[in-house]
Amino acid sequence: MRSLVKVNLLLICTIALLNASAQDVKKFSLKEAQDFAVLNNFNAKLSQIDIEAANKSVQEAVSIGLPQVNADVAYQDFLEIPTSLIPAEVFGGPSGTFETVQFGTKYNLTAGATVNQLLFDGSYIIGVQGARKFKEKMKQLGQKTEQEVRMDVEQAYLTVLIAMENKQFLEDNLGNIDSTLYETEQLYQNGFLEESAVDQLKLLATTMKNNISKADRMIETTEKMLKFQMGMSMEDEIEVTDKLEALYEGIDAEALSTTNFDVTKNIEYQLAETELILTNYLVRLEKAKYLPSVGAYLNYQQQAQRNQWNFFDGDKDWFPTTVWGVRLSVPIWDSFKTPAKVRQAQLNYMKVEEAKRQTEKGLNLQYETAKNDFQNAYTELETAKEGLYLAQKIHDKTLIKYNEGVSTHLDIMQTENQLLQNQASYISSLFELMKAKSELSKILVTY
Repeated sequence: MRSLVKVNLLLICTIALLNASAQDVKKFSLKEAQDFAVLNNFNAKLSQIDIEAANKSVQEAVSIGLPQVNADVAYQDFLEIPTSLIPAEVFGGPSGTFETVQFGTKYNLTAGATVNQLLFDGSYIIGVQGARKFKEKMKQLGQKTEQEVRMDVEQAYLTVLIAMENKQFLEDNLGNIDSTLYETEQLYQNGFLEESAVDQLKLLATTMKNNISKADRMIETTEKMLKFQMGMSMEDEIEVTDKLEALYEGIDAEALSTTNFDVTKNIEYQLAETELILTNYLVRLEKAKYLPSVGAYLNYQQQAQRNQWNFFDGDKDWFPTTVWGVRLSVPIWDSFKTPAKVRQAQLNYMKVEEAKRQTEKGLNLQYETAKNDFQNAYTELETAKEGLYLAQKIHDKTLIKYNEGVSTHLDIMQTENQLLQNQASYISSLFELMKAKSELSKILVTY
């Protein structure tokens, strides 16, 4: 009875562990993997931090023009009270002589607050506008980072699928080889074939098994790369749910090839435009230094003077002082410093303007290149598919002829190698097409 209970407990624990293990595997479609990466990828996280920092820089710039309130407390303890000289004749003494007197008290405490308000400063206005435009730039960089993350994840995801497809081809081929090897061994044992025919097929099977082991390691490596791009832990188990053929069939080649390219929607061009605007703000900022600045202030303070340390005695007096005023600062002469800085800013603007033109031309060239690469890759894949179909057809017919005694084991090996080459060509062409589609989608802003 106890043995039965132990067996049941062991069975329950085993099932629970298997279920827990199955639940730990995280499944992702391509889009789910991309969405996950946008939130968890290292570069995506840094981009969000940069955007938050830009928000704070706008707050900092705006706050300069808002009231600034400061409080201060000053305490003095005169170990020796300062002495002053007063003409003696003030006190009825002889003319030309002086009397020494001491003014003030041993202890002094002053507490007050000051409010400063900027009324006008051309640099402030331009600075706020520039800070807001810088915030916009950070958001654009965030969009660019998201596009790059999605593209990197797509490439890694496809690499996993390619590795899995390659392994499936190898396993199918190994199954054919094992079947042929079994029939060849039977013929050899009955004296119809030489031993070399069996050995050559065994060698081919061994090579195929080794390639399958390599394919397993490649799948493991590509899955780690995918997890890295997604921002996942290397210890997490992952499973890709999309199929390579389904992703390929989902490509609308005609739509991609005929879509009009609008360079102004490309994030690289938008960044170049924003950079030009920011550089113009720098020119205006330097010119604004010719303008005066105006500010107002209000100060209120209370002062206590004591010969004994009794500042917290409510019966003693505190003496208030209140003052307000306006400050005007007018730049007059700086020995040509400001004109030189204005010219430097203008020259920098000219450089950025030229860089924007280069970016526009470069993007148009990238579009033409990406479109041609996509069209070429699509054509090459169609050729590879036809080649794979023919190689498989030749392989299957050769197997039939071999079983009928018409073909030899050399024909089998030749067609097997031919099939492997066409399978590799198909996989490579499929990957190149998906890669070219990603590049074209990126520049067309279809992510």
